[in-house]
Amino acid sequence: MSTQKMNVLYRVGVGVCVALAALAGMNQPARAQATAQAASKAEAPIEVKLTQWRVVVDGKKAETFADANSVKPGDVIEYRSTYRNVSPKTVKALVAVLPFPEGMDYVADSSKPTVPAAEAATKDGQYAAQPLLRTVKDKDGKTKTEHIPYSEYRSLRWRVGDLLPGKSIEIKARARVESSETGLAPQAVQAPVGVSALRAAASATQP
Repeated sequence: MSTQKMNVLYRVGVGVCVALAALAGMNQPARAQATAQAASKAEAPIEVKLTQWRVVVDGKKAETFADANSVKPGDVIEYRSTYRNVSPKTVKALVAVLPFPEGMDYVADSSKPTVPAAEAATKDGQYAAQPLLRTVKDKDGKTKTEHIPYSEYRSLRWRVGDLLPGKSIEIKARARVESSETGLAPQAVQAPVGVSALRAAASATQP
């Protein structure tokens, strides 16, 4: 399986938060154009660089990282996102989001930094502390609490807080390739067709 190497650099405006996941469904030209126009007019204090790497473990269990140009089921990919404040002012209440594409299984306890700890969400977009739990009914109609499978995790969120001018923070997490049909690059970080990656941006209110 092959995939285009992801090394995306762009700037985003910050309102209440920065939410990469808001771009996940942006595949219609009209919507992409409108978003790009809004981004070009907005102040862009945060510069975000996203990369993905294949984790390689040798016989001595030492880890190295390789380009994720060609992967296969079972491979582990590390997603990294660096948020840098390129403005002269402190960015308040920064929230960083790292999405996972379908077909990728989040690797438990791989999210960093751990302070603040990353919250997780399934496709419903409702964030909560890890591990995610849900209430279900058994065959007798009794309710019980169970862990949500990591394969259902679709994004992580860090409440970074204030980011001083010139400072940066890197968030990262790993996911394992589940299917040979999986596309590795999260749709949330792909620039729309015909739009410069530096202009790809979205803002969202905090739930």
